[in-house]
Amino acid sequence: KPDFCFLEEDAGICRGYITRYFYNNQSKQCERFKYGGCLGNLNNFESLEECKDTCEDTLNDFQVDDYRTQLGAVNNDSLTPQPTKVPIFFVTTERTNDGWKNADHTYQVFLNICIHASIFILRLHRILCIC
Repeated sequence: KPDFCFLEEDAGICRGYITRYFYNNQSKQCERFKYGGCLGNLNNFESLEECKDTCEDTLNDFQVDDYRTQLGAVNNDSLTPQPTKVPIFFVTTERTNDGWKNADHTYQVFLNICIHASIFILRLHRILCIC
C-alpha cells in the first residue's frame, strides 16, 4: 500500500465542491469527501473503486474474519464444506509489530483449514467422477 494512503483527507485550498474518495486509516476503508478542486494530497481518488484498488487491503479475495470465530467452526466434526463458500482465511483483529497475535492459535487453525479443504476437494472429486 502506498505511503500516501495514510495521509489525512485534504480538501485543498480552493472552494469547489467535488465528490472524491480517500482512504481513512482509522476505519481501514475508503470514504467519500468533498474536494475543493486544487492542491490537497495524493490520498484523493475520483472513484471508490480506484481508492479501494490502491489503498484497501485485499487478501486474495477470500473472506477475512477474526480467527477466534473460525477456531470453533473448524474444530466442529459436523462441519460440512459448502461448494459456494471457500474455506475462510483469517487474520486477527488486533495487530502486533509482526502483524499477528496468538501465533499458536493461528497455526492450529491453519492446519485445520488445510485438512477440511482437502476433505472438501476429495468429496468434490467423487461428485465429479459420478457424472
